[in-house]
Amino acid sequence: MKKRILTLDVIRSIAIVLVVACHSLQQTIPAFNIDGSSQQFVSYSIIKQILAVSVFILGRTGVPLFLILSGYLMIDRPYNNKSYLKHFLLHNLLPLLVCFEIWTVIYELFLKKVFDLHIVLKDYFLSGLFLDNPASKLFSVYLWHYWYIPAILGLYLTLPFLANAIVKSSREVVNLFLGISILFTMLLPEVSAVLSVERKSMVTTTISIGTALSFSAVYFAFGYLIKQGH
Repeated sequence: MKKRILTLDVIRSIAIVLVVACHSLQQTIPAFNIDGSSQQFVSYSIIKQILAVSVFILGRTGVPLFLILSGYLMIDRPYNNKSYLKHFLLHNLLPLLVCFEIWTVIYELFLKKVFDLHIVLKDYFLSGLFLDNPASKLFSVYLWHYWYIPAILGLYLTLPFLANAIVKSSREVVNLFLGISILFTMLLPEVSAVLSVERKSMVTTTISIGTALSFSAVYFAFGYLIKQGH
């Protein structure tokens, strides 16, 4: 029986609270939602605004903590071993996929029953295949928070290749990967967003790095480096 690491359980618990806090804030204060209005937020006192923004920012660190923990625990596994690879696909990837499919149907039935949302059979079928019908606005309005599971499934599919690449690479190569990924998937988009608020133009990059090999992989790699003591 594997010995549990209490520190990792504590970090995981904190990450859960942060994610719940972030999503709760998005539901109660429209300004923090995707298409929300800032009218309610600007009516708050300065102290309440600072408190709300602080909770929201802290809440956004929940997902990175989960990804760092996953990298800490999963990067240095023997994916080259066929029996272990089969075990990983059947006991890690498949259950996650099955749970996602079942919960998606349950949640869509809930939306249809409680919110009287018009969901047709085509929407159930497309969502089960990770496809979106823009006309139904199912994902953009009601299932926008589902982005994490497809991202994790994509990362799990590429993990055997990613893990081997990281483990067999020198520290300098891993650092280079982290630097490039952080630049194009985190820094440039954030600077662009800030400048757009200030109504200043910015030339954006046309380099595209997929979700499974971008910010998710960056946090996975950070988790592995932490475990190695780098």
